[in-house]
Amino acid sequence: MNNKTLAITFGVLLLIYLLVKFAGGNRDRSFDPEIMSIDTSLVNKVEVRPSNDEPFTLQKSAGAWTVSVGGKTYEAASQSVQSLLANMISIKADRIVSKNPDKFADYNVNDSLGTFITLYSGTNPLGDLVVGRFSFNQATRNGISYLKHPDKDEVYSVDGFLSMSLSQDYTNYRNKEMLSLAKDALTKIDLNMDGEVYTFSKGASSWRVNNLAVDSSSMATYLSTLGNVSGASFVENPTTEMGSQLGQVAFEGNNILQPIQVLAYAAQDTTQDFILHSSLNEDAYFYSDSSGIYNRVFGKLLDLVDGE
Repeated sequence: MNNKTLAITFGVLLLIYLLVKFAGGNRDRSFDPEIMSIDTSLVNKVEVRPSNDEPFTLQKSAGAWTVSVGGKTYEAASQSVQSLLANMISIKADRIVSKNPDKFADYNVNDSLGTFITLYSGTNPLGDLVVGRFSFNQATRNGISYLKHPDKDEVYSVDGFLSMSLSQDYTNYRNKEMLSLAKDALTKIDLNMDGEVYTFSKGASSWRVNNLAVDSSSMATYLSTLGNVSGASFVENPTTEMGSQLGQVAFEGNNILQPIQVLAYAAQDTTQDFILHSSLNEDAYFYSDSSGIYNRVFGKLLDLVDGE
């Protein structure tokens, strides 16, 4: 191979190298994997427009979050809102899968199929996002979510289950707490079922019900379940969906300023057994079957009365 041929070969290779280097560099500079870059401490309002459900608003006031939908406002679970914000700012795009508006519907990021989320500080928008469809890669056993900014054409793929976590309806953000009681703090439990009243009182070394001994192991087990009792299925219209009241239980104890009451009602819905309501969460009424939260709060306590 003569010097002329070597020079031509070298020149071609150099040209290829430069094209790859600069084309690649431009692509890297135009693609920022940080889809959301905001200070979440500034966020005090989140507007969510799901693709197939009512739009809702999360609002922070005096340090507490609420969720509003359809003209109604409910107490929100702060940890659920914080989880939403944390998920949004932690997004790292894997790649751009399309810039073609004709393909938006394929990824569920168009106006009718996407979930639109906008973050605000006061009335000032801080950032927004369209959450698209979720797919599962059988080969890698990983989830893939598709996202885009509302005013841009780039559709991003993101590893993980973000589409599922960011596309939930407003009930995901409502406060589901029913009871949160420290078992060692409780000193008295009043149970009223069908007109029968049972008073559980804590003595120096044991619990008694109507002055009769209670199995200490069973009582300890019951009390330990009261530390974190949450509902799952909300009753949307309690006044029309509740039947007659079946029972009531009131918890008293150290550092409990006033008795915490849980009321049980029959459910008008024949697919449900009970409706429960706690004074600890005035906004919420929950459905329960005979093995759910009704059993945890009422059923197990009745077993103690019966000596089971």
